[in-house]
Amino acid sequence: MWDRLYVKQLAKPIQEKGIKPDDYILDWDETDRRCLEFIKIYIDTGVIHHVENETMAYGCWEKLQGLAPQSIGASI
Repeated sequence: MWDRLYVKQLAKPIQEKGIKPDDYILDWDETDRRCLEFIKIYIDTGVIHHVENETMAYGCWEKLQGLAPQSIGASI
């Protein structure tokens, strides 16, 4: 998942832990929303209820990592 976010240039909200960097020139809210929705596309229907109310990509990412078994947590 991380590779897909990086290639799509949507990883910044997660890299910055949800905090907009001062030098970020694009629309932060739009980038965060696009990242969040991109993540949700790949979530299994049995897990989506854990993150469906998340409004920020970083919060969604953190919850998903908490749900994943430790052996695959880094590959989400």
